[in-house]
Amino acid sequence: MAILFLCPFLFRLQEKNNDRVLKIQVIKTDFRAEVITQIDCSNFESSFTLDTFNIYDSDKINKIIFFINKAQPYSIKNGIDARAKMYIYYQSNKIDSLCLENSEWFFFNNNPMIFADRSLIKMLDSLKHL
Repeated sequence: MAILFLCPFLFRLQEKNNDRVLKIQVIKTDFRAEVITQIDCSNFESSFTLDTFNIYDSDKINKIIFFINKAQPYSIKNGIDARAKMYIYYQSNKIDSLCLENSEWFFFNNNPMIFADRSLIKMLDSLKHL
């Protein structure tokens, strides 16, 4: 259980160790897309027509990390209905992953988390292929 409470602070730890984020890859579909059955993180990429793009802009990267740092551990009984995945690539070759749905709940490196609000979802939903 203690590991879950450390998750929101992983990015701050990475920054302190000078492990710079090189890019964030976003793989997403329309957050409002409706399906008959729930799409879990492992089936997400084969279930939709997806828009994939990379974010290199440091301002956007910092904004995304800011939203993730505000998240808290949470208990999700049935998983999430995935609409986006993000891969965060570090200079050290470490890769973190997020799986998001159209709500406040998400998975960070397979640990359930909850956002304080929907700001990151709104930001990602507004991004187009760059």
